[in-house]
Amino acid sequence: MLLLDAAEFCDSTAKIWKLVGDVINIFKIVIPIIIVLLAILDLGKAVMAGEEKEIKEAQKMLIKRIIYGVVIFFVVTIVQGVFGLVGENVDSSVCWTCATSPSKCPYQGE
Repeated sequence: MLLLDAAEFCDSTAKIWKLVGDVINIFKIVIPIIIVLLAILDLGKAVMAGEEKEIKEAQKMLIKRIIYGVVIFFVVTIVQGVFGLVGENVDSSVCWTCATSPSKCPYQGE
């Protein structure tokens, strides 16, 4: 009976989960772009300053920020993989589907 209640909850809140999924997708795109742009600006400032030490520090920060951007971009995929290893029925949940893949959400809006 508990599983039925969880399924009913997910079905009745699919609109909210779809919104959460849309926000996650926006973050997956916008945040890495912002991180890379900030890193490029820092590197540009260091190059304009012309000091070798600042350039090397900016290069290290650029690499770190690119890694952060990639991790943020793939965080949903990583979480899906971990949950896929842990449980078999995660992908069948409406909540999970709408939050991770809003285009596959059964809720179509009004």
